[in-house]
Amino acid sequence: MSWEVFNYWVDIFNKTKKPYRVIITGGEPTLHPRLKEILEKIHELNIKINLVTNGETLNNAVNWSEITPYINTIEISLRGDKSLHDLFTLAADDPLWQEIPKDTDFEKQMMIGKKLIQKRNIGHYATVIKTLKNLMAIKNNHNFQLNLNIDIQAAADMVQCLNSLKEEGIEIDNICLQVTQISGRAKIYPNAIPNLWRQPTAEMVTKYLDDANRVIKNKLIKGSIMIIDPVPKEIEDKLGLNKNYWKWLYQPHTVPAISVNGYLRSNVLG
Repeated sequence: MSWEVFNYWVDIFNKTKKPYRVIITGGEPTLHPRLKEILEKIHELNIKINLVTNGETLNNAVNWSEITPYINTIEISLRGDKSLHDLFTLAADDPLWQEIPKDTDFEKQMMIGKKLIQKRNIGHYATVIKTLKNLMAIKNNHNFQLNLNIDIQAAADMVQCLNSLKEEGIEIDNICLQVTQISGRAKIYPNAIPNLWRQPTAEMVTKYLDDANRVIKNKLIKGSIMIIDPVPKEIEDKLGLNKNYWKWLYQPHTVPAISVNGYLRSNVLG
C-alpha cells in the first residue's frame, strides 16, 4: 500500500466512525519501508493494531522495540515443527514436491516431505524462533499479546509445536487456527501436494478439534484458541461444528479489508 493510499483512508477514519481494530497483513507488512510511520498514525487515532507477520524480517530485538509500542497484538505465522514449517516455505512448483507420491495417505506424504526437507539447509523455522525469543525479551516492557497463526496442515503436531516453543522459553497468548483454502497464486498449481494438503477434510478438522482440546486442557497457551475460517458446509454438518459445544472454538467471521490499491472489500475472511 502506498503512503498516499494509506493517508486517504486515515482521512476517512478521521471523518467517519473509526474501526475499533486494524489488522495489518500482507504479503509481509514488515517489509514496508514506512511501517513505523503507519503504525504511529493508526496509534494516534486510538485504534488497536494487530500485526500479522511471518516473523522472518524483523528478527532483531532493537528493530522490534521501535514498533512494538504501537502494536496491541503480534501474530506470527507458524506451520508446525521445524521440518513442517520449512517444508511449507517452498513454492508449490518446487521439485521436492514431485518426490512425494500422491497415491498414499496424508500422514505418509507428510512424513516423506519432512524427511526430504531435512536434507536441505533451510533456516526459516530457526529465524522465526529467533524472532519469538526477541519478542519475549521485550514483551514485559511493551504491552502486546503474542499470538500464533497455525494453518490446517500443522494440525497433526500442534501440541508438539507448542511444547517445543515452551522449551525455548516462548509463551503464546492465543492461537488463530486457519482452514486454508487454495487462492491467489496457488490456483496455478491446484494439484501440487502442498495445495492438496490445504484442502480441508473432516479428518484434518477433527485433528484440529482434538488438538485444541489438548492445548486448553494442558494449559499450553495463556488465552484462547479458535478457528476463524468457515469450513465447508458438509464438514461443518458432519462434525456438528454449529452446535453450542464448539462455540468456544469455532468462530468463523468476515471483516472489511482494504487492498493495497485502496479498494474496500466488505467480506474478507477474518
